Amino acid sequence: MLLYTVQDMKQWVVRRLGCGVIVATLVGGCGRGTDSSPAKAAITVDAAAVLPPLIERTDAEIRNAMFDDRFRLLAAAIDRTSSGVLLHAGWEAATDTALDRLICVHMVDATGKILAGADYKQAQFQPQLSSPVKAGTRWVDDVAVDNTRLAGAVRIALCMYHETESHLLIDRGPRDWKNLRLLLPIPPAK
Repeated sequence: MLLYTVQDMKQWVVRRLGCGVIVATLVGGCGRGTDSSPAKAAITVDAAAVLPPLIERTDAEIRNAMFDDRFRLLAAAIDRTSSGVLLHAGWEAATDTALDRLICVHMVDATGKILAGADYKQAQFQPQLSSPVKAGTRWVDDVAVDNTRLAGAVRIALCMYHETESHLLIDRGPRDWKNLRLLLPIPPAK
């Protein structure tokens, strides 16, 4: 099963391209400034055509990064928009596992200091995914970060944790926090 989720945006134009593929395009602003718990809205659509191009755009040292033995980050691509950035994160369950973790999306400066966040709960906007999911289940999360939350940030740091367990260790790519956060460079503004 492959799902596509768009969250944290206010206005989208949704176009059906056929074959079950739907493209969502941002037409308005996103988020609520520097608020660490931004307003969220989501659409979930079939995205069999979305994941392969994202994987191709992902740096080889980041592609397939494992978060412990539970989740594989297949793709991580960041697009600049007029209002900020859009992080595309393509995930795969590596084992049968519950989707009960928090995905931390930290905007960090050059020292790793957290300047803003856009954290979200796994499967929060994907009610059709029953938890636990089967190994091999894939989905793509799109997280929008507006320009006010990007001020001073040079990277987006991704990590996963559960309130009763530790963060999941990441096996590859540029990392900090003793391999608990994956560091993705933010593309410069156009």
